Amino acid sequence: MIKEAFNRAGAKPEGPSGIDFLDAVVSERPDLKKEDFRFPSQGQKGYVAINGDEVFKAPRALKGECRDDFETECEVMQQLADSGLPIPKITTLGKNFLFFSMTRTPGETMGYDFESTMTETEERQLAKDLIDFVVKMAHALPMKNGKFAIHDDLWQSNIFIDPETKRLSGVIDFGKVKYIKASEWKPMYDFDGTNFKKMLQVEYNARKGDLPGAGEEKPKFHVPNLKSLFGT
Repeated sequence: MIKEAFNRAGAKPEGPSGIDFLDAVVSERPDLKKEDFRFPSQGQKGYVAINGDEVFKAPRALKGECRDDFETECEVMQQLADSGLPIPKITTLGKNFLFFSMTRTPGETMGYDFESTMTETEERQLAKDLIDFVVKMAHALPMKNGKFAIHDDLWQSNIFIDPETKRLSGVIDFGKVKYIKASEWKPMYDFDGTNFKKMLQVEYNARKGDLPGAGEEKPKFHVPNLKSLFGT
């Protein structure tokens, strides 16, 4: 049952706890009732429950990659809270248990069938919106070792669009963040075989100079074969 699957997610960070995930949530949010929660499809590393306009998340395990992603997402979302980017806002951060809640993202997920529901003009505008997101996120987070931060899981299920305008309405799931140089960014492989992937790369190339540290990268020069030049 779904409820049983939340047992570990609701556990205390250190030491055993038999408390259920929803019991953990309502213990810190007495304004909520357990019967009002609903459960969408679950992630591989975390659990999700929805109550009204809030989404509650917890890691599937108390250590390892599940917890690492959970803590990364919390940290990044807090750092981006005042960036103006279209991301959820954290509304509750568990004090005694590993969970947090955030505002629901407006719109609907981009979905795998987006090319059948969008015009070429709409796709190109969405590509612009996403690259603008990449650039603004890069500036909003501190650099590390001369590299900037990117959302390293920017694929269809983590991208929300307005169903009417097809414009970007939100980005979710910040458990994976990667630090790269401007010359290293590529669209997610999930877009392989689509014209949208080409649009993303074109828009990114046009904005590459706006990225932090972009002007510091040394251009790669082609060194000619001297023998061929002088015929020796």
